[in-house]
Amino acid sequence: MIAVSNVTSGYDQSMVLHNLSMEVRPGQIVAVLGRNGVGKSTLLKTIIGLIPAKQGQIRFHQTFVQNEKTEKRARAGIAYVPQGRDIFPALTVRDNLLLGEEPLPKKERRGQIKEEIFQWFPVLKDMLDRKGGDLSGGQQQQLAIARALMGNPKMILLDEPMEGIQPSIVELIQKVIIEISRKEETAVVLVEHSLENALTCADYLYVMDRGTVVAHGKADEETARRFERHLTV
Repeated sequence: MIAVSNVTSGYDQSMVLHNLSMEVRPGQIVAVLGRNGVGKSTLLKTIIGLIPAKQGQIRFHQTFVQNEKTEKRARAGIAYVPQGRDIFPALTVRDNLLLGEEPLPKKERRGQIKEEIFQWFPVLKDMLDRKGGDLSGGQQQQLAIARALMGNPKMILLDEPMEGIQPSIVELIQKVIIEISRKEETAVVLVEHSLENALTCADYLYVMDRGTVVAHGKADEETARRFERHLTV
């Protein structure tokens, strides 16, 4: 699905990622773990093109995209839900969702909300005419993920989607992540600070430190124990 090879990226002259490599297969859920400030969010922004790769390659579906604009990567099938959600607070839930169709070719835009959205996030069905800014934090997070899924992505990048969310919504988001990966064959890259949350839904783990991958392996308890030293403050 995607292969990040020896990528270095950052801001102006300050590099955050250093010679980083990772890969994700179709339908696989990959969790990226690490302490605060190690470059996890920068990795997602580099994959989607908000931060340019200074060196290295990013291959998506056999096409090298490291020099492509963010819009073209989105049209190719990469969706991104940033930390903080970035919904449009003045727009209704309906309009926020319909904006999720923008990456699709015009002939594929239906101008209506996919029924699967309400199966995944039932609360949104009763809130279609409410403004996005009037929703709670957990509801906004559901809206942000639902909007990304409106574009039928082949891969979705989620930056700490369960941070500060009540446990029942965390469980719902985990369930949706698993379902879209299994039924839709959507690859998921999940930045997560909680090892427990990652183990609940991920297939594979990458641990970052100082801007590069320092460990990776199958998402199980044995692997998690080996990774703990990289995650404790």
